[in-house]
Amino acid sequence: MTYMKTQQEMLQDAMLLYGDAAYRLALSQTGSPADAEDMYQDVFLRLLRCEKRLADSEHLKAWFLRVAINRCRDLHRSGRR
Repeated sequence: MTYMKTQQEMLQDAMLLYGDAAYRLALSQTGSPADAEDMYQDVFLRLLRCEKRLADSEHLKAWFLRVAINRCRDLHRSGRR
């Protein structure tokens, strides 16, 4: 029997394992703690909405950090800064 994690379990794992890295990445990209917090929260919301089944923790990490990078790029492109 294959055990699939629920969305809530996947979110909790991501927050524990990769949340700090995502925040530091966003802070280094934006230079603003407020923008970094917005990016951090947005990445978690996107994970909750993600319909993809992420195979394992390495796949989750790659997805999570890629989304964080993309959100930072979106912020730069938006001209909000």
